[in-house]
Amino acid sequence: MIVQAIDTWLERKLLQSLKSSPFFSVLADECEDICTQEELSICFRWLVDGSPEEHFLTILHVPSTDAATITDALTSFFHEKSLDYRRLVGQGYDGAATFSGCRTGVQRRIQVHAAHALYIHCSCHRVQLASIQAAESVGTVRKMFGTMTTLWKMFYYSPKKAEALKNVQSVLGLPELKIVKPSNTRWLSHERCVQAIRKELPALIHTLNQLYDDSGDAKAYGLAVVLSFYSSVATIVFLSVVLDLLAKFNCFLQRKVTDFSRLPVILESIVSELKNLKDDGAEWCSQVETTVSMLESEHDITFKTGGTRSSTADASTLNR
Repeated sequence: MIVQAIDTWLERKLLQSLKSSPFFSVLADECEDICTQEELSICFRWLVDGSPEEHFLTILHVPSTDAATITDALTSFFHEKSLDYRRLVGQGYDGAATFSGCRTGVQRRIQVHAAHALYIHCSCHRVQLASIQAAESVGTVRKMFGTMTTLWKMFYYSPKKAEALKNVQSVLGLPELKIVKPSNTRWLSHERCVQAIRKELPALIHTLNQLYDDSGDAKAYGLAVVLSFYSSVATIVFLSVVLDLLAKFNCFLQRKVTDFSRLPVILESIVSELKNLKDDGAEWCSQVETTVSMLESEHDITFKTGGTRSSTADASTLNR
């Protein structure tokens, strides 16, 4: 009862503010909850004293995820809360055909009620999709993304293994970071996952070897072997540098107030840095050498090279 009362009060306050704004836009996305029911989350963005504010407002259960059903859910919510379509000037969804379709998608159906409600495909989502498509064309990176997913699953779905990792982190004096799920549709997820793996690499390798020694876990042993290759360290360092640049761009796009007149300058700067990284891999190759030397000397880890210890081949592949 108390939670419901707070919910009602908050919704009333937000709707009062929303209705007092001359314009507003809607943002929506569907997902499956833990009970495998389809849910539609709805947020609104509107002006408060001339400054934009964005708030989550509700989650609606939808029996299906087709465009007609989602549109019905949105329009029913508009009618129920007495929201004026004439003030709706924008729609923000992902790029799935259900939402983005120009003939029968949600955005087109909403425009029947609000002709000025322009559809915008989430910029961060588009950057993520473009990044994933580029990464999938490089075999070394594609394999590392697969390894990242396997690592996440191993420690996410096993509290016992997660506790083993936590204990090793404590012994090594490393921060207790969790492996983030790398999702193809969630911006910054790959960057956060790569940065966590880079920081926790010694703890991960020692934990995986420990799991194999204690219980003969073949998958743990296989992951330990993969992470102990020089090429894997080179790929992790390379990705940490590249994805950090993209993460900064994503953070710019996600600012509460964004000056889009600066966008061309920021894009030019990022592209220039990426070109420099591609043309001259000396910087990140040096980072690889430093990382490997530190792990070998401080954490008693021996890296396999499959030949002479050189990152030339890895640089050639990753810098394509």
